[in-house]
Amino acid sequence: MIHQRKQLAQQALFKALQVRKEGHLELSDPICIYDLVEQFGVEIRFVSIPSMEGVYLKSSRPIIILSSERPQVRQVYNCGHEFGHHVFNHGSRIDEFVEKKEMDRVFNPEEFLVECFSGFLLMPKMAVQNAFQVRNWAPNSATPVQIYTIAGLFGVGYSTLITHMQYSLRILNPSHAQKLNKIHPKQIKRELLGETTNSFFLVVDRIRSVNYTLTNSRRRIIF
Repeated sequence: MIHQRKQLAQQALFKALQVRKEGHLELSDPICIYDLVEQFGVEIRFVSIPSMEGVYLKSSRPIIILSSERPQVRQVYNCGHEFGHHVFNHGSRIDEFVEKKEMDRVFNPEEFLVECFSGFLLMPKMAVQNAFQVRNWAPNSATPVQIYTIAGLFGVGYSTLITHMQYSLRILNPSHAQKLNKIHPKQIKRELLGETTNSFFLVVDRIRSVNYTLTNSRRRIIF
């Protein structure tokens, strides 16, 4: 099983790098997943279905359907996931919302493959390392606010970035990952805003501008 997972992760990495190259995207930069998907001729639609993560419809005009009820950062990752079904030439898929602990009980090679693909496509190692280096931050001494800032840059969730850095990129040691995971994004937002909120917002610093779009209604804090 471990060997199979490694092979699938390697396959996902190669495909993600290939797609970025075909899309004329630098490996050191964040991307707009929606622009990239449409560039490959796949239509994206949003629907209000809380029980759904996403759908891939394979046809002469392929379509990805995403649930607008999921958190914005999850919509980004789900889009990469469904796009993975497209680039790996899988058939149509309906991905329902399932708790992670429940999902981990059953290993599905194709689902694991596209999950890895989405992570590598959105967060290549060079891009993540560069995001820390240009800010003079180090992954293994990064604060929760710093991790939250980098996660926002790539359009992904706080815990998603931590997991990807630890297991896929291997640039975050387990002990520090454990410390970071003890902090909930709500606590970080409260520290930054001085109030409790469930709203999503980006922390945009002056190192570089964000070159992707999630929605036009995001709140931002500028350092």
